[in-house]
Amino acid sequence: MPNLATPAPPLVTSGAQAAIALIARVFAARGMRAVVESPTYPNALDAFRFVGARLVGVPVAEAWDADAFAGALRQTSAGLAYLIPEFQNPTGLVMPEDDRAAIVAAARGVGALVVADESFVGLFLDGRAPAEPPLAAFDPGRVLSVGSLSKSSNLAGYRAGFAAGCSDLVDELILARKHLGLNPPAPIQAAMIAALSDDAHVHMQRERYRARREL
Repeated sequence: MPNLATPAPPLVTSGAQAAIALIARVFAARGMRAVVESPTYPNALDAFRFVGARLVGVPVAEAWDADAFAGALRQTSAGLAYLIPEFQNPTGLVMPEDDRAAIVAAARGVGALVVADESFVGLFLDGRAPAEPPLAAFDPGRVLSVGSLSKSSNLAGYRAGFAAGCSDLVDELILARKHLGLNPPAPIQAAMIAALSDDAHVHMQRERYRARREL
């Protein structure tokens, strides 16, 4: 389930990848530095490279180094940062609250947009759900959240995703998407609403993933 820290309605997209590609097209200018985790979701990196962004990788091994991320943002005057704070791909780590606050504060200091990939939110396999607030909670006007129902609701074939944030940011995405295509099909949006309204989909996915992990 997405962590929406603002009341603005999310923009429905054809999966999380489409949301990331749209954000890259709108907010990542050619030559702009984009700070990213290393390793991270490779298709997101391709989306930023495609528009000419210059990637600055910060290692994530057993934890995030908030000082290193802050330093990379400041030293490169980055315009954008892409992060996966929940169950990071591929490490599976969850970013601590203090690191979230520090990285968003550093982005604010250089005027960078933060893209939070929340595709794995809700897919904890042991214990309780992480209690850390979403990145958007630390600066709703600076963070765009993206996600997908492919992982959480077993709707990969529907290609249902979202981009969410404050109205100013989402409005820019809406304007840009008009040149790329109209709204996703209504049945897909209806399926997305149904999935977001019922946690049973997520519970079923957790059981599937637990079984696969044990196997």
